[in-house]
Amino acid sequence: MFKKNGLKVLAGLFILLLGILVSVFGKSGGDQDKEVVMTLRDYLVSSLLAELPKINKNLPSKIDDNTTLLSIDYSNGSVISHYELNGFVGDLSSIKNFGDRIGPVLKKQTCLDELKRKLLKVDVEFLGKYQDSKGGIIFEISVKNSDCINLDL
Repeated sequence: MFKKNGLKVLAGLFILLLGILVSVFGKSGGDQDKEVVMTLRDYLVSSLLAELPKINKNLPSKIDDNTTLLSIDYSNGSVISHYELNGFVGDLSSIKNFGDRIGPVLKKQTCLDELKRKLLKVDVEFLGKYQDSKGGIIFEISVKNSDCINLDL
């Protein structure tokens, strides 16, 4: 009698052990078991990408008497704003000198903007491309996180 009950208990323990082993080691390596981790950069960039169509729908937009924001794009880690400059009288070098003068001001404005600052901190660059009415690039202003560090904010 003890042998029969002992074998039943032993068989039950064996099945229980087999069940535990299957549940621990038997998980499939399928995609459904993988955890997707989104970084802060991924989150911020995906949020930006979701908003860009809404922003661009309202463009072009006049910034001041001489500047019109045409479009904003995201490519290869850069937010690229395309501007058209109108009403400047003078040669190309005087316009480029204007770009050199306003560059520090635009960098500071970008660094002080809370959302842009978050993107800069995750190594997203802001690039302003200023073009003439024919589409030719006159000058560009690039803002990186290191520019904000050097600004004494």
